Amino acid sequence: MNAVTALFVLSAAAFTPLASAAQTPPPVEKPAPSGQKPHLEAWPALTGEALKTAQTDVERLRKASTDEMGAQGREGLIKTGAGAAPLLLAVLGKEKEEVVRGRVVAVLDQITAAEHTRLLAAEFSSKSRDVRLYVLGRCALFPDPGLRAKAEPLLARLVKDGDKADSDERYAAALCATSTGSTAGLGALHTAAIENWNKRGVLIRAALEGVRGPEASAAISGMLKDSDSPMPKGPLLAKEDRQRVVACLNLLAGCGDKSALAKARAFLDSNDNTVRVAAINAVLGIAENKPPVANLSAFEAVELAKKLKK
Repeated sequence: MNAVTALFVLSAAAFTPLASAAQTPPPVEKPAPSGQKPHLEAWPALTGEALKTAQTDVERLRKASTDEMGAQGREGLIKTGAGAAPLLLAVLGKEKEEVVRGRVVAVLDQITAAEHTRLLAAEFSSKSRDVRLYVLGRCALFPDPGLRAKAEPLLARLVKDGDKADSDERYAAALCATSTGSTAGLGALHTAAIENWNKRGVLIRAALEGVRGPEASAAISGMLKDSDSPMPKGPLLAKEDRQRVVACLNLLAGCGDKSALAKARAFLDSNDNTVRVAAINAVLGIAENKPPVANLSAFEAVELAKKLKK
C-alpha cells in the first residue's frame, strides 16, 4: 500500500473488533496475499445470547435517551464486531432520523474493513438509498478489483439515466468503480471535482489510486483543450474553463503516470495561482505520489513551481 492510499485508509479504517465467544467463524474465500486479510463470504454469525445482546445494543444506540445509553450501545456493538453489521445495515435502511443514522454509520465504520467488501457489495442494490450510498462509499475506501463486475454496471445505469439519476449515488458509484480499477467513472469524478473538491478531494484521491496509469492519464488529459494552454501573460481563463482545468489537474495528481507529467508541468507557468497550485499538486502526485500541498500563497506557489520545472 503506498503512502497516499495508506493515509486515506487510516483516516477512516476501523480497528479490529473483539470477537464474541458465541460467534461462528465464517468461511473464507481463499488464502489472501501475505499481510492482507482474506475477503469473507459471510458475516460472522450471531446466535443465542450474543444475538440478543447485539439486538439490545442496537436499540440502545437508536434510542440513546442519554449519552450513557448511547455509549453502552456503541461500545457493545463494537465489541461484538462485524457480526452486528447486518443488524445495523437494516436499521440504516429504515431509520428516519438523520442523527440516528449518523450514529449507526459511525459504528459500521468501526466494525467493517477491507475483508468485508464482498459482503457490503451485496447491498449495492438495496432498496434504501442510505444503505446504497454507505456501502458504495465504504467499499471505495478499500480497493477491491473483485467488485468491478458489480460496480461498473451500476455506474453505467446511473450515467445513462443522466439528470434522472441521484447525483450523490452516481458519485458514490464512480468512487467505488474507480477504486476497483475501472476508468468508467472518471467523467463523473471530474464533475464531482468541479462541484466540490474541498469536500470530496480526499475520497476522490483515494479512489483514483485504483486506476493510476496510462489509460487514466490519457482519459483525463483528453478533457483538457488546446485553448487551456497556460498563459504566463495575458487574460486569465474564463471561470468554467478554469474549473475544468483545475479539476483535471486534481485528478491527474491521483491517477496520472509519467506520460502525463509534461502536460501537468506546462501549467506550472500559469499566471492564475489557482491553476498553478493545482499543477504543483499534480506534478507532486504524479512524480512522487505525494498528497496535495495546502494553503500555498501566490509567492510560495511561484517559488515551488520554479523548483518543479527543473
